[in-house]
Amino acid sequence: TLIAAQTPQLSTSQPLSPKVPVEVRLLHEANYKQMSRQQAKRMQEERELRQNCTFKPNISKTSRLLDKNDRPLHERVWQLQRDRQQRLMQAKVKEELSNPDLTFKPIINEKSQKIAKDRAGEGKNVAERLHEQSEISLYRKLTKVAMIESERAKDESFQPRINPNSDKILEQSEKFAGKDFFDRQNEYQFKKLKLSSENLNEFSFAPDIRSAEALLPPERRSESYLDRLERLAYRDKDQIQTVRDSIKEQYYSQFSFKPQLNEVSKQLGQAHSIQELYEDTERKEKMQRLIRAKEEELEQECTFRPQTYRPPKGLENESSQQSLNCLQPQVSYEKSRYSIDVRDTETLIERMKEKQRSKIEQAAQERRRKEYEELKECTFTPQILRQTPRPSSAPVLVR
Repeated sequence: TLIAAQTPQLSTSQPLSPKVPVEVRLLHEANYKQMSRQQAKRMQEERELRQNCTFKPNISKTSRLLDKNDRPLHERVWQLQRDRQQRLMQAKVKEELSNPDLTFKPIINEKSQKIAKDRAGEGKNVAERLHEQSEISLYRKLTKVAMIESERAKDESFQPRINPNSDKILEQSEKFAGKDFFDRQNEYQFKKLKLSSENLNEFSFAPDIRSAEALLPPERRSESYLDRLERLAYRDKDQIQTVRDSIKEQYYSQFSFKPQLNEVSKQLGQAHSIQELYEDTERKEKMQRLIRAKEEELEQECTFRPQTYRPPKGLENESSQQSLNCLQPQVSYEKSRYSIDVRDTETLIERMKEKQRSKIEQAAQERRRKEYEELKECTFTPQILRQTPRPSSAPVLVR
């Protein structure tokens, strides 16, 4: 069948030489094992099919004769494709010849006909004539290249000079006497290969790589690709974790020491609930006590108290009050209206809005005060008629 014919034949040759690199040998062995598993699985499936599928069709004698005389499809597929292309080409040529629109017919030149007849009369076949023509064209091409190089050499007058000592060394050398550059390079290459082969012979160590067929269980030899992926992803992982846990338990089971706590330590180390650990009230109270103690200590050290003055009762004017404030500044221990306690986050926004409103109101009062001061200097008062004049009944004179 076609499937059996396309199946690659398994290599039954001897193992590769130890001189071959390890990775190459491992690759070949892995391919051989994979192919052997596939072949064993295929043979097992074929045996099961033969046992289960007992139906045999009745084939006519003509079909059997044709099957015996004809090659398999995979062997004659290229011939069938070639025949099909040839039939298509013949049909295309026939169609073009029968087409009345295609009236062009090329005419061969008389000189070309004469040259073809002369060459055909020489008695040479087509292959020999084509070979001679290719040699002639190659000769012409090389001649043209040589002419171009000679013309270029006339313009390029530089010629390198070889050291006489180098020529003397080559003449006295027994190995390179009478040899050109290419021969010497070949000699060096051969020497390099010889040294590399000698080094490979020195490394005679070949690791003993056992075949995994004897170690693998029977169910793994016939497992599919998806089964292998599932085993490597899940089952092997769980098995490794189980082995690790057992090793860990076995290792720590040998340490039977258990520390005993003192009764006093048990009483001191009281268990705390999660709520107590979350609130951490003890630490907060301790911090508050430390802050209050630091403030009291600071008040005891700073004993200065400034003396404050109040403005006289008669000076209610704003200007005199400002001048008095400049001469005698008032000092108060009350909170400044510009101070902001960042710790009091609940009323911070409200206090900021209140300060903004007070600033706007102060600015409006200052603007009204300035307008009033400017209007005090304006003493002109126009006379306005309080009564409207009565309409006159006399005629209007028009001049």
